[in-house]
Order: sequence, then C-alpha cells, then structure tokens
Amino acid sequence: MCNKQFDRFLVLTALIFSCLLFFGNKAVAQEIKSSKKRTYTEAEKQRILKKRRLLKKLKEKKIALERERQRIKAEKEALKSHQFSLHDLNPVVRYTYTSDLNEQTDALDGSNNLSLAFSYSPKKRLSLFTGLSIAYETVGSSVFRPSGNEDFFKLSDLYIGAGYQANLKKPLSANFGGSIGIPTSDRSRFEGYKAIGSLNGSILHFIPKYKNLTAGVSSSLDYIFNTFDFSPVSGNPQIQARASVSGTVVYKLPYGLRYIGAIWSSVTLFLDNSDISRLGNTHTLFWTRDNFSAYIRYSNSDLPERGATDFWFIDEYRKIFSIGMVVRAKKPQINKKKGRSRPFVNTSIFEEE
Repeated sequence: MCNKQFDRFLVLTALIFSCLLFFGNKAVAQEIKSSKKRTYTEAEKQRILKKRRLLKKLKEKKIALERERQRIKAEKEALKSHQFSLHDLNPVVRYTYTSDLNEQTDALDGSNNLSLAFSYSPKKRLSLFTGLSIAYETVGSSVFRPSGNEDFFKLSDLYIGAGYQANLKKPLSANFGGSIGIPTSDRSRFEGYKAIGSLNGSILHFIPKYKNLTAGVSSSLDYIFNTFDFSPVSGNPQIQARASVSGTVVYKLPYGLRYIGAIWSSVTLFLDNSDISRLGNTHTLFWTRDNFSAYIRYSNSDLPERGATDFWFIDEYRKIFSIGMVVRAKKPQINKKKGRSRPFVNTSIFEEE
C-alpha cells in the first residue's frame, strides 16, 4: 500500500514539474521572441536569466525523479523474480577471549569463544540470522577443563533471530531485534532450560555539530523458560529474567579506529522472587578494515550485594579484559543515506556474569 502511494507521489510530482517546465518554457520563448522587437533594461535581463536558471533546476529535478521511479520499479521486479540461494547468506566468524583480572593466579586464564553465524536480508531493512559457537577454557596456552566430568570444548545454544533498522529522520536512527535460543548446550540441558528469549533495541543520535561523535541509548530483556525453580546442579534459584539499559558514546578516530564508552545497569530476577542489581562501565577500542574487525575491551562492575556504588569502579569487584576479532565474507550492508550497518543481535544472557 505504501509503495503504491509513493509511486503515485512520484508520478504527481513529475507531472507538476512537467507543467512548470511547459509554461516556463512558453513564457521564456515569448520573451525571447519579443526581445527582437525591443531592447531590455538590465533589471529585465537579470529577471530572464533567473527564470532560465530556475527552469534548468526544475528540469534536473524532473530527470532525478524519473530515475528514482525507474530504480524503484527495477527493484520491485528484481524482488519478484528473485529466488533464494546460498550466495545470499552472509557468514560471520567471530572469536572472543575474556579474562577477569581480579581472579588471576600466576598463569593467565580465560574463556574463549569461537562462533559461526549466518545472516540473510530478504528486505532492505530486515535481516534474519542464526548462529552457534564453541567455548573452551585456557590457562596460559593450554586448554583445560574445570572438572573431570566436563568436555574440553563446549557447544553453545543455537539461536535464531531477526533485526530491523527503523527509518527515522536525521540525525536519529533505531535498531530493534529479537531472538530465541534453543538449548543445545550441556549447561542449558542440565539446568532444564526450555528456551531463552531475547529482545533488544537501540536509538542513536548523530550529533551534527561534532561529525565524529555519536550518542545512544540501548536496552535489552532476556527471559529463560525454565523447567525447575532451583538448579538441579547447584541447588541455587534459577534465573528467570534480566533487564538492562545502557548509555553509549562513540567517537570516530583516524585509521578506522573508534572509541566506544558505555555505562550500564542491569537487574536479574530469580524464581525465588529475589533479585540482583548491578552497575558497570565499558571502554572499547574498535578497529575495522574491509571485512575484518578487531577490538580490545575493558569493563568494570560493582559487587552485586552492595547497595550504593560509584560509576567508575576503579579496581573493584569485576575487571573484565577481552579481545575479539570478526571476519565477514561480505562487506556489511550500509544504508547509503545514513551510513549505518544492519544490526547484529547479541543473545547471550550470561555475558556479564
């Protein structure tokens, strides 16, 4: 329905420009014809030149509208005739290493995660995605398992979701996404999770005065569909839901670098009606080149039981250091009018535990 109205708008606009051109050309022609019979003053000559410039602009706008109409028509025909193939999938490989600097011994230990995801965009602002990852623990350069009953390499939950980029007026942009996690990991199966649902959204404001600076607000909600009220493994109450909100500042640096600073707050609800609130901040240095991205991140957060805390948490409860790399088979799809990439939804409810 919207496409039909937009087509009608383009046709009507083109007709208006055609009428203006017709009557404008007629008026100019009459003036040129009459100019042979008499001489014009300087003011009249300037008026005629102004009309000619205006007619030239109208002609250019008419041509641009006609090209836009033809482009939209060609896109519609291509979508009708298009059939899905494996070439339409955009694979993404991601590696992340995370370590808590407050829990280090002589050897550096940390968590490693290697994931493979696929995204597909059936429409301009809509993307569908799915992914799976393998996690393992390391001490120094050696892979180890925390207990003898666990495997060295652990499969994560399979997640399937969708993301949508809303078309807002400049300088605002918004992304929304949702996903469902299917319990394929040992942890989820042992804990009795049926599924893990996730919703998230973000609004960004591109500051016109400072072209390299962007500010934004994002929020997320995760919900676990449980079988048991208490964990069969540890006996602790199960997590029911987690909500979080964060404020973010992005500053664009030279050579493909970006600094991303964020302050976040989260609330975790348990099935015994208890809850834990947390505050934290994150500092990230992000680098992108063609299909490759890498980042270094440092996060601080407070002690969950503490009632009042400070926003900066220098040397406090959690000091998380992480590095990551992302490789895409295709370049990220960019909205040329606003210069934003499509959303990629993070579905890990345990990311900040």
